Amino acid sequence: MGINYKQKHLFQTEAWGQVQRALGKKIVSKEGLGWSYQAVIGPSPGKIGRYVKTVYLPYGPTFDSLEALKIALSDAYDLSRQQNADQIIIEPYNIGPDIQLQSVMADYKRVRDRQPTLTLITDLSKPWEEVLLGMSKTNRYQWRYIERDQLDFSITTDPSELGDFFKMMTETSKRTGAVFYGSNYYKTIIEVLGPLGLAGVAYGYHGKNKLVGSLFVDDIQAKRRYYLYAGSYDSMRSIKYPLNAALVTYLQKDAQDKGLLSLDYFGVAPPEAPADHKWYGLSKFKRSLGGSDFATLGTWARDLNKPKMVLVKFSQKLVHLV
Repeated sequence: MGINYKQKHLFQTEAWGQVQRALGKKIVSKEGLGWSYQAVIGPSPGKIGRYVKTVYLPYGPTFDSLEALKIALSDAYDLSRQQNADQIIIEPYNIGPDIQLQSVMADYKRVRDRQPTLTLITDLSKPWEEVLLGMSKTNRYQWRYIERDQLDFSITTDPSELGDFFKMMTETSKRTGAVFYGSNYYKTIIEVLGPLGLAGVAYGYHGKNKLVGSLFVDDIQAKRRYYLYAGSYDSMRSIKYPLNAALVTYLQKDAQDKGLLSLDYFGVAPPEAPADHKWYGLSKFKRSLGGSDFATLGTWARDLNKPKMVLVKFSQKLVHLV
């Protein structure tokens, strides 16, 4: 059967826009023939970035042809002028034939990525046994013996049941040095999308001990599940079973049972990445669960208030030197 890898990203959907609005963000959505975008309007992240008003299109605009991209960029520019923005940040997302961007991106500069440009997507349209064959031998073996090893799983869409997940994320951050969102961010996702059946937190247990959790969001239109955020208690490291991998396998099976056709791991390092890459270990874990690489076009910026942006970039360099 196979799947269509090129589909509008979750961050460009109406459902995700509802989450952003609930978080206090200003959202503007536009569309035309062959293109669409959902823009987040407001300050950029960071101590200095907060003084920059940005029109940001996460994984957008979505387009299916070069001409459609041209029109979308023109529309986004007009919106940015109307909003008195200092800068436009875009992440063009092509759902049509491959094209060369250079001819329409003369006003934009490639900048540091805000979102992962390479992800891993598992095809769930295959029979379940074929999905398992795409995983490592260890993960396949563990899935077949989850009952023997007393591994169990559950999914909650109740915001009052997220306390363990928040603690897991905190312990994971302390253990790995990774920087995560605050608990209100995760809670808002579940509060907005949980009642719609579009998001949840899956927990993994060994015996009666809840040890690992993962927040996921389902895009029903694209029939794709997004494995977005995951954490675990330090105590999970004391058991000999790969419970974190078994939980992701469970999420794949649950997604397939619900009629979804793919699972997006939301970012991996390139296969050739060195061992000191910040995503090396996490990417190795994700690749052990199967899937194919899918690359996007990266993050691009266009400065509108050029004098201000020159000052901002100079200030940011000074901050990094201190």
